[in-house]
Amino acid sequence: MRSELLLLRLEVLRRGIKDVQEVLEAGNALFESIKKAQENVDSAWWFVNNILNVAENQKVIQALEAMVPPDGAGGEWTNELRSVKEGLRQARQDGAGLKRQLDAAKEGLLQIGFRAVKLRDDFGAGVAKQMRELGREIDLLARDVKMQPESADSWKRYFGEIQPGATRLFTEYLDLLGGVSIRERGLAIKALADVCHLDELCALADWHFDKELSLCLDWDKPSVALPGRDPVAEISEWPILRLGFASWSIWGLPLEGHEFGKLIAAEQMSGRNLKNWKPYIAEFGPSGTRALIADTFAAWAEGPAYACALLFLALNPNPPQGASSAKVARDADRAEVVLATLRGIAAPDAGGGKRAAGYGYMPFINVLEKKWTDAYGLDGQELPEGRKRLLQELPGLVQLLLELQKPFGLRDWRLTADVLDKLISCPDVPLEVAFGVRHLTNAAWRGRILAADGIFKDPASNAQASPDQLEQRAMRAGIALIRPRREATPPTSDTSSLKEPRPMGSP
Repeated sequence: MRSELLLLRLEVLRRGIKDVQEVLEAGNALFESIKKAQENVDSAWWFVNNILNVAENQKVIQALEAMVPPDGAGGEWTNELRSVKEGLRQARQDGAGLKRQLDAAKEGLLQIGFRAVKLRDDFGAGVAKQMRELGREIDLLARDVKMQPESADSWKRYFGEIQPGATRLFTEYLDLLGGVSIRERGLAIKALADVCHLDELCALADWHFDKELSLCLDWDKPSVALPGRDPVAEISEWPILRLGFASWSIWGLPLEGHEFGKLIAAEQMSGRNLKNWKPYIAEFGPSGTRALIADTFAAWAEGPAYACALLFLALNPNPPQGASSAKVARDADRAEVVLATLRGIAAPDAGGGKRAAGYGYMPFINVLEKKWTDAYGLDGQELPEGRKRLLQELPGLVQLLLELQKPFGLRDWRLTADVLDKLISCPDVPLEVAFGVRHLTNAAWRGRILAADGIFKDPASNAQASPDQLEQRAMRAGIALIRPRREATPPTSDTSSLKEPRPMGSP
């Protein structure tokens, strides 16, 4: 009986793997259905338009008037002409409304097509490998159970090796389906309803990953942005970049740099590459090392906006109890490596510090550090010296081993002053000014921090713009990057997805 029970469970898992495989193989079927529906609507619109062209042709109308005698006169041929005349009159009466309905159908299909998640052919290659390995383990255990039904080791293998892997596979599978469904429904973000919907925010994140973050290193693997759980520690086999709730705003969007960095860190900490990180794994553990690598990449690629989002929205300002030597990456460690990364970006191009100071870059970083240390209660001596040294050396190691390029550097920071000026003075930021997502997020955070402190002689710092105005305008400019905006109602005056993001009482 025990063997029969175990075989039944293995069969359930095997069927679940098959279900996941079928979804992968049919992942883009929706696109084909949408394409076919669009073709049918286009054909119907073309057909109706041609009939209207005939029905509204004055020469045709005049010819029929001349050829068709009064009612009751004429033979069978005249009755046919009378039917044609009446049919064309009815077409003139109803055709315009029918065309409007077909236009609405075309627009609706365009919106469905825009929201539909398109997966590359090689999407899920890692998951397919995982499923093959899990399938082999299931088949081997099923074979052993049939050969030796009463083996106690069989249940140990099931609960210790097979079930955890299957549970993780199916949990992430449900995350994928749930994220795809939410994105394709086009749900509104209430505070940004006049600016964008959730599917547009996901499309903006896809653009950000493809056009900006992936250019910081040689990376062409497929990925897709989906609404999901707030960042989780585990590295998924699915190439999903989750947009947690914090990322549903201009303030939290830079946190996606960390999600992208997690994919890179997972690849870097595998196989032969693992030896490069031994000192860090010994100090911070595997999970902590991945988080620190991801933080380093995010700070490199996203610029000071990542430090703002991480320090003010994500990290815990309450120091944990216990020794800091535990094999985890504490929040103080993550803050240290992010600030060290930003300083390192400025150092090679600072011109003796003058350019960095002149652009307001290093003063801005110093303000962020002070806000964090004041909130966390650090006086610069809390981190053990060896641990701090490892953290300060990590940005250079990551840059070297990952061959990072195109950081959000000083010239980019200089451009954010122009973008911020437009965010404050223009409801609609010109596309030639909004170079990308990174410039928009950095400009918005720059304006928020400067408005709170008022200590810099920045061209934009003396102007007035509320946080919700900065967010609305920056997000609208971001959506304009990916496609022309539809007609939208004017933005309301009192909406913000994050009115008081002040875990430290800071910006």
